[in-house]
Amino acid sequence: MTRLDLTTFTDKRSDAWSGFIVATNLFLVLMPLYLSAWLGVGLHLLPAWGWFGVGMNGLLNLLHECSHYHVFAGRAGSSFLGRWVLGPLALADFDAYQKRHWVHHRHLGESEDPKYVYRVNVRGRRFLGFAFRCACLLEALKKFSGQAAPPTRDESGSPPSSRLWVMRTLLVHSLLGGSILWVATDGGGRPLGEGLLTASVVYGGVYLYGLASLTVWVASLRAIAEHQIIGDQDVTQQDAALRNFRPGRLLSWLLGCYGFVQHATHHYEPAIPYYRLPAATTALAGTNPSFSPVHTYGSVLAEVIR
Repeated sequence: MTRLDLTTFTDKRSDAWSGFIVATNLFLVLMPLYLSAWLGVGLHLLPAWGWFGVGMNGLLNLLHECSHYHVFAGRAGSSFLGRWVLGPLALADFDAYQKRHWVHHRHLGESEDPKYVYRVNVRGRRFLGFAFRCACLLEALKKFSGQAAPPTRDESGSPPSSRLWVMRTLLVHSLLGGSILWVATDGGGRPLGEGLLTASVVYGGVYLYGLASLTVWVASLRAIAEHQIIGDQDVTQQDAALRNFRPGRLLSWLLGCYGFVQHATHHYEPAIPYYRLPAATTALAGTNPSFSPVHTYGSVLAEVIR
């Protein structure tokens, strides 16, 4: 297949507009934490958990774009956002994630591919079993322990990432926890004991448990939809599928933001920023119909689960 003329699709948009999008996304995802802290302990914590847990998948997708240096015009901006904001929020070492992700691109579907989750069997009752493992934090523990290990193969020969990521994470979480406590005490207008209880429940229940349970589950289903092979799959690479999805649907927005809807195109041309992928997909589909977005996240997941 003829490669695309990348000069047509790799020009970057303004940093001001990218910064506005990043700030808006952060606000929307973190807002339920502060809203819950202000309201206090109550039944509203359940929808806040759902809101935050699902919304964090979008920030994980944005972390992925940072690893490709696609968020801002210069690499420094994407690296800063990944290392100092998104990585710590996701309890992830950005540099180690970036190395593992490039191994995923180079060895998609091979034994060296470190992304194991798309191979998980969720057919029938196994779907409920996988959801249960996510709810019990077993999948989160598996992911967290996996990120401490070096990539299966690192062709770059670069040294392991610094443990400074732990210090960055502690700093970010100190600021996050302190700000939640400040809102929970209404800036000092409520008793400190009541504020500490509320902040602990919000930070532990909505944030940490939401990230380790619901976000892990949603991100895993997204990966399964993108790469697990089903019967009518046309494009495969070893034991991984490559799909583009139809945009404009709720699951496409929740799961496929930041270019994940055009996932096959991204794997084919990873140098293209996410906001240029729709045009690139149209160009590729003109010569190869397999790039046409015929699937939806929902239809693929339904087929996988059946």
